[in-house]
Amino acid sequence: MKKRKRWVGLFYFCCTLFSFFILSFTGKAATAYFNDSADVAAGMKLSLGTVTIESDILQSETPIIIQETSKKEWQSFQLRNTGTLDGKLAYKVEILDQKGHKVSKDALSDLALTIELEGKQSIPLNTDTDEYQFLLQGKTPMKLNKEEKIKGILTGQVKERPQKDERWNIHLTFLLLQTNAKTPEEQMFYDTTTIKQSVTIKSKEEKPEDQGDWPPDDSDQWVKVNDQIRYNTSRFEPMIYFSNTQENKAVGLNQSVLFIEIAPSVSYTDFKFTSDQQQLVSKVEQVGNDSHKLKVTLSLNPNVLPMNLFKPKNSNYYRLSFYYGKHSAYCQIDSIHNNLGIDLAKVLVSSDQRLEEYDRTYKEIPIYLFGEPKDVFLQLTNNGEQMNMTKPFETISLPSHVKTKAEISGENAGLVELISKNKSGFHLRRKTKDSTAYNEGLQFDVALIGNAGKPMHLSRPIELLPYVEDTRAWPGVNKKQAVLYRDEKGIKSDINTLEAVLSEEEIDGVPYFINEQILDIFVFNPEKEKLDVKIKNSEEKGDGFYFKEQTYSSDGSIMKVSLGYASNKPINPYYDHRSFTYQVLTSARKHTKIEEREIQVNMKEKQ
Repeated sequence: MKKRKRWVGLFYFCCTLFSFFILSFTGKAATAYFNDSADVAAGMKLSLGTVTIESDILQSETPIIIQETSKKEWQSFQLRNTGTLDGKLAYKVEILDQKGHKVSKDALSDLALTIELEGKQSIPLNTDTDEYQFLLQGKTPMKLNKEEKIKGILTGQVKERPQKDERWNIHLTFLLLQTNAKTPEEQMFYDTTTIKQSVTIKSKEEKPEDQGDWPPDDSDQWVKVNDQIRYNTSRFEPMIYFSNTQENKAVGLNQSVLFIEIAPSVSYTDFKFTSDQQQLVSKVEQVGNDSHKLKVTLSLNPNVLPMNLFKPKNSNYYRLSFYYGKHSAYCQIDSIHNNLGIDLAKVLVSSDQRLEEYDRTYKEIPIYLFGEPKDVFLQLTNNGEQMNMTKPFETISLPSHVKTKAEISGENAGLVELISKNKSGFHLRRKTKDSTAYNEGLQFDVALIGNAGKPMHLSRPIELLPYVEDTRAWPGVNKKQAVLYRDEKGIKSDINTLEAVLSEEEIDGVPYFINEQILDIFVFNPEKEKLDVKIKNSEEKGDGFYFKEQTYSSDGSIMKVSLGYASNKPINPYYDHRSFTYQVLTSARKHTKIEEREIQVNMKEKQ
């Protein structure tokens, strides 16, 4: 009995101890500790890891200066998740002034910031709050998976410029946090990176664009007109270059600038610019809001047709007049009396040619490449007193501020190598002997950028012409012997008769007489251009003189045309000759005829 009581007491003691543990832990939060991973019988697996975000740009070294209200790219960057877990992306924007204080919401009301992420929609950024916000695609927070990287662009637009210059520091912070986060806060697993960009927003009261260009008083380029006025030629350019667009409109490359200073004691009431044929136009600006300091910019009139811009030297007359009354001028500056003449010259490529000796029309000729490399350069029309009649072209000397950029374009651009020798000279070399199959769309493009505001573009087609590397068997055609012939008996010059030996062959069961020795015509090609050859049989149809081959020497100075003959007309064994007429013409120019001749061919049957 005592033994049973002992067991009952032990049972009650255990129950009391168990109840104590149960009651002790019901009022406290349960805490679970994990190693790297733990398996639970329910089939759930928990893993630890990291989320880490990095940016390739932290502090931009280039400040942004805003002088207009259009949308502009402020900063490009790349974000990367270098952690082991996927994450959600959030952001916040903080904008501080030069003293480190937050910029007021009123000052930011005209600012619009946008993020454009690669392959995503543009996302407007909210600058009204200091809290993180998810980057949303639609209504879904954007994710950045582990080891994923994405390129982005921060763009900004100031809709209304301030009354005075504003200098801000933009702090754009990205927050990457674990994917099960419900709100964008710095909690659980997270990491941040901040991109900093300084921005200067210029006020509405802009200073003149060329405020710093006003020449110093001691400049030796000041010219005194009288006690009341002087001008400075430090930015004056005596030549304005132009070209024309495909719509036949003139495009100017550069501008000429005169700085004019008027004595403070002079009170002028009007300023007037006049030009003889309106080839030039002027723009007058006050420098530093001082009406006695003027910057006069002379440029090409884009409304004048390019043909009407060709004038003799000093014919581009202009005058700057200052009036103290409605009609009375107290001072005039003009192109002749003040030695301020401006010539106009059209920019062309060295392959271009004038069509006629006394013509102002210049044709844009393709660039022909044979076996040897070719130097291509820019050139000018001559605007001398003879109006381009005696010397059509001049070498170009571009102003120091002009920049050029040349390239080969087209589907087969890789077949031609281009090396820029200087601003106006280029070296072209073909990389393959293959020719016409690759000519389509092949083009030489050069852009010239001057101070006129818009680039001037020149483009010329490139043609790869067939050539022969080894021409040792070719005759030495030159200017004196412009055309040579080769037949069964060898090389001949200035003849009207060739010899041909024919053999009989069957073609589709019909007997044909075919010449075994090809008839060759060699033509001197001093301009190294593409030549066209036309053959016309003088006999009835059925006599078949035809092209076998047309090719050039490696330097392009000689063209060879090989003719074949096939006819089903029997040969007269006693006397038989056939004839043909050929013409050699320039291809790109106005089909200038180089050679035309009727040739008789004595036909003999092979024995």
